[in-house]
Amino acid sequence: MNSRTPNLVIVGAQRAGSTALAEALAEHPDVAISQPKEPSYFAARYGARDYSGPGDQWFARQNIVTLDTYLSLFTNDRQVVGEASAMYLALPGTAHDIAAIAPSAKVIALLRDPFRRAVSAHAYLLKQARESESNFTAGLRLEGERRASGWGPMWWYFGASDYAPALIEYRKAFGERLLVLTTERMKEDPHATLQVVLDFLGVDYSIRPAEFLASQVVNTGGAPRNKLLSKALYPSDTLRATIRKFSPEPVRNLIRNARNAATAPAPRVTPDDISASELAAFRDSAHRTAEVLNTDVGRLWPSARWAL
Repeated sequence: MNSRTPNLVIVGAQRAGSTALAEALAEHPDVAISQPKEPSYFAARYGARDYSGPGDQWFARQNIVTLDTYLSLFTNDRQVVGEASAMYLALPGTAHDIAAIAPSAKVIALLRDPFRRAVSAHAYLLKQARESESNFTAGLRLEGERRASGWGPMWWYFGASDYAPALIEYRKAFGERLLVLTTERMKEDPHATLQVVLDFLGVDYSIRPAEFLASQVVNTGGAPRNKLLSKALYPSDTLRATIRKFSPEPVRNLIRNARNAATAPAPRVTPDDISASELAAFRDSAHRTAEVLNTDVGRLWPSARWAL
């Protein structure tokens, strides 16, 4: 079967629910999502293979780096073939490159309250024993230093929560073929969200996996109950690659279950935990996004309503 260019790309944001949306869409008989779901081909073109934060190289090795290999992911004859690489939205230039290779593609951006997205990213890294700072604020204040050292977008608690620059690029590249959703709306009404998405893709809404979407809890964060145990359950990049390659699915499921059991709920983080200038940075990100989209995000995003 000949390869095709994708006609759907879910571009992020990270920790906003793109995995749940992609897996729900994959349940639809007219939609095929690539395996891997997150090839990050266009991120690799912007240096993702070189990120140097703890565990970044594990994810970097999963990136597809050649166009032929990337296109070979889309051999399915279903009406919609696509991928979901949540890193794209954080990387300037990806919109232009996606449009150059897949000019007729439709793009979905899934956004989350900037502050809650950052807190979720910290909790996700904490669960994996990659984040050394159990206190969100401490990690937040290391962002500049970490970015300067080449750490990837998952560590950009401020930067990856500022969606406006990327939205401008994607709107310019794709126009009406860009659909912007919010995590909050997806959780509030998964049926309505799926209807919007399937209408946007032009596939039959009478076959709808909304229940699947509503029940999805993926890539959750949390605090390790025991740091040594968590480090053992999230081993070195080389060992993880070996486990992934040679272990049968039941063994991998046991490891996943053990990881969940070894994780306590993430420490609760509130706006009171960060400074006025940090509050302003998240609030201003929300306002910039609202301005680009010409919509009021205040009902869904508490950070947009903060008064300083």
